[in-house]
Order: sequence, then structure tokens, then C-alpha cells
Amino acid sequence: MKYRLASALTGQNIYMTPIELTTRKKGTYDQSIKGLRLIQDSDLPGLENSAGVICVIDPDADARTIFNHFVDDLQLKSLHYILPIEDHDTFNKEKYTRMTKYLCDLFDAWVERKNPEIQIRYFFRLLSRLTGGKRTKIITDRILSETFAFTVASNGDIGPADDLRNTFPQLFRTNNNVFDRQLKDFIHSPSLSNHFLATQERHEECLSCCWGNICDGGDILGSETFRYSRQNSFKNKSVYCTSIEELLTHMTNFTLEKGVAFEKISEVLITD
Repeated sequence: MKYRLASALTGQNIYMTPIELTTRKKGTYDQSIKGLRLIQDSDLPGLENSAGVICVIDPDADARTIFNHFVDDLQLKSLHYILPIEDHDTFNKEKYTRMTKYLCDLFDAWVERKNPEIQIRYFFRLLSRLTGGKRTKIITDRILSETFAFTVASNGDIGPADDLRNTFPQLFRTNNNVFDRQLKDFIHSPSLSNHFLATQERHEECLSCCWGNICDGGDILGSETFRYSRQNSFKNKSVYCTSIEELLTHMTNFTLEKGVAFEKISEVLITD
């Protein structure tokens, strides 16, 4: 089986990002693997074990097969899976009926390895919040609240994280450019400030859901875009809410089987 991938260098990390075809309608898998092997064989300081993969989930694919390919064939240990970027105005529920199975199968494939060196970002983050008690939640909340992702285009234009591009194209037309603006000017621009203020809203069911402190309205497993609709802005549940609930239930059962006390987990659950 072949996977069409394109590679990109980010700081000291190499990520493999899913892409279907080049502009010439040719797959980029072989080119990406060639670049990956060059990085893996490099003896340059700081590049040791720095290759990782970003994979957009196709729920109709087999989660175990893809995971095994990354780990066994490509010898990768840093894995990041992305849910397809959809909002309530574009989401096709029938298209993603297998998402729950994919996420649970992927989690099982990961834990069955019993190799702490293999990391899947979202699973590691969710397990930390699920089993770490109130103190871990406070720490991770602080880290997430102080983390800001932004995009710099090839011409120097500054925009927010790329996952917002299709739903909020106006946020990428703020006339902020690295050549004549400081980053703080971009962050405090009215359009961006108003956007971030709106994203703080939560659906009333999220505020009372037992998983609310863990999934943060679904944002912990993706993007605030998943909550957006033209009618209600961000005051919606995530389009992947059902899958996230099932995944968290699956992960909780796993942790309980491994001896984690339910009292520890209940510290971060909403029980009222």
C-alpha cells in the first residue's frame, strides 16, 4: 500500500503531511520518503529522532495499517493525527460514520505497542488530562491558553493557524506583514481579537457534559472550527462530539483496566 505524502521542514522537526497529488497530478510519496530518509540518516546536531508525521484521518482507511506503516516501515515515533477540518455548515455526518471506530482502533494499536517512545499527540494529551487529576488540568490549561499558532506566508503575510483558512478567510487578509508589522500588532488586531473572544463561547451541553473539562468543547482534539456555524457562531458542540465521547469512554475503560483509580479520573469530570 502506498500513501501520498508531502514533506515540510518545521524548525528542527520534519513532518510528513498528507497531500493527494502535485500540480502535475503525480503522487508525492516517493519524494517524501527520500527526504525523510535523508533526515533520518543525517548526523547533524538536533536532528536526531526529530522526524515525525502529521496524518489527516480518512475514517474509511484502516487505522492499524497506517499506524503500523508509520512505525514499522518508516521507523517514526512522533505521530500527530488530524481530524478533517469541517464546520457545522460543511459537515457530512454520513461521510464520517466510521470516525469513532478509526479513533478507537488507533488508540488500541498505540497502547498495544507498550512503547512509551511512540507518541500520538492527542492521545498523550487526553490521557494526561484524564488521569492526572486537577493539578495536571490546571497546568495543561495554562499551557494551552498561552499557546498561539500563526502562519507566515511566502510573501510575509501573517495569519492565524492554517486550519482556519477555509472557514475564516478574512482572518488571512488583515494587511499584516512581517516586513512592516510586529507580531503583537497582528495578535491585537481587531479582527483577530474579536475572533478569539467569540471562540470562548461554549454550547450549554458542553458546560454540563461529564467530559467538558477534558475535551474543552472538542477543541482539545482539533480546531475551534469544528464548533462553528454561520447561525450560532461558536456556540455549538464539535461536529465530532459523538466520536470524541466514545473515544474518551474507550480510553477511560482502558485506564481503569490498567489500575487507575476512578476517584483520580473523577477529579476532572463534571459530575453535577
